[in-house]
Amino acid sequence: MNGMILYQKLKNIDPDLLFCVVTANREYIKHLKKNNPNIEKFVIYKPIHLSELRDKVHFLLLANTNH
Repeated sequence: MNGMILYQKLKNIDPDLLFCVVTANREYIKHLKKNNPNIEKFVIYKPIHLSELRDKVHFLLLANTNH
């Protein structure tokens, strides 16, 4: 099972689940973007830069408080 399948299964259990995808595979994300144009908001590309990680976590937490 890859990370996106795991995410989908967990999202079925908890629709409010916060998630972030960590990957080095830009082509895979490009493919996923066809069905989910906002996926880039939740992606951190390897190698991971601490500032990007902080920004993504901050974005997810702010998005979650706006529900």
